[in-house]
Amino acid sequence: MLRLRAVARYKPCLSAPSPLRVRSHLLPCKSSGSLPFTQHYQRLRLVSSLLHTSCVRSNPRPSEPTLDLEQDSTRRTPNAIRNAVLFAGFVAFDVYLWAATRTNSDTGGWVKRIARQRGSAEGIENSAITRARKFEFKEKLERWTLRVVRTVGGLPQILRVAIGEGTINIANRILQAPDALKVCWGICAINGAVYLAWKVPRLSRFMLRNFQHHPLSGRSRTLLTSVFSHSSFMHLFFNCFALNGFGYAAGYYLTTQQNTGPSELLESTSALHFLAFFVSAGLFASLASHIVSVKAYDSVVRALAKSAPRPRLRASLGASGAIYSCVTLTALAYPDLHINILFVPVDIPIQYGVGGLMLLDMIGFIRGWRLFDHIAHLGGALFGAWYYMYGPRLWDAWRAASANVFGGKPKAQQRIH
Repeated sequence: MLRLRAVARYKPCLSAPSPLRVRSHLLPCKSSGSLPFTQHYQRLRLVSSLLHTSCVRSNPRPSEPTLDLEQDSTRRTPNAIRNAVLFAGFVAFDVYLWAATRTNSDTGGWVKRIARQRGSAEGIENSAITRARKFEFKEKLERWTLRVVRTVGGLPQILRVAIGEGTINIANRILQAPDALKVCWGICAINGAVYLAWKVPRLSRFMLRNFQHHPLSGRSRTLLTSVFSHSSFMHLFFNCFALNGFGYAAGYYLTTQQNTGPSELLESTSALHFLAFFVSAGLFASLASHIVSVKAYDSVVRALAKSAPRPRLRASLGASGAIYSCVTLTALAYPDLHINILFVPVDIPIQYGVGGLMLLDMIGFIRGWRLFDHIAHLGGALFGAWYYMYGPRLWDAWRAASANVFGGKPKAQQRIH
């Protein structure tokens, strides 16, 4: 049990999480398994963001600045799809290579440190690396907490107590949080910063050009930047709410696959793997929407008379494509899990909830509903299903390839059978 030393005058202390347990109402009565990731959430909520604020089609109000160049037909080049595919593939390749390289480097460093303490690298497992990392992180949080307490030492006692206890509670929460959840917090912080930028009038033109994706804009970079872009508070809030639940669950699955799956490779942290998965899922969802939109645009233009007005395509933005990947991955990894739709007091099996969402998006696409980017949702769900089947093995392949290029060989943990 990890425990931070108590700060002077404050009884609360930082401690590691107790053994993980599942609240019984999360699972069907016949299930006897446990899902440790549910310790942080009494219920995984299928939030209304997935129904009402996901990958929203941007439709600026009349008072907002717009860019006429977005509809300039001369920007529809023959390479619009090819360039988008190349950009998405290049970014995903680089992100995975970077994540695999950093993971190998960090894991190798921890193996060496533990081996020096033990006198041998034999028998080192992921659990030993996790404990060592947590002890070091605990000490960093202790030092940070003490600095805060000393900084506010000149304030009245009531403020010192409030700030001190608040700091300890925050540090305790950070210490207990799994790696994937910390990544989700970081993503939400980036989303929040981008949202604030949308509210600065002087940045309106810059945000329209760089943080929403329009299939005819000729800019491939917005395939990525639009994943972190939310122009309304409710869109931001519900997507971050969903990410903290389903993103954590998906990250927990990736961690367990590394620890107990077929790879047996040592891994100090799953944070970078989850980050690479999230970025790639968002790119794939944006790319799917881009390709279908451009193809549909071309078909309509060919069918219309030359004198008829050209169809207008709306821009899209939001992280829901990547979140749909997390939702689908969670549903496939934990099929007995029950979820709760926000504001609805009835739990439903996750497979029914996710299936209903997919059906709604398919109907929306077929009927031409334009408020939401249904193709981005379906593309994200498809990526999540694919990653459930091949993702863990693909990650091991990336780590091996990175080791071959940059040196060092990922070590396998030696298990006792």
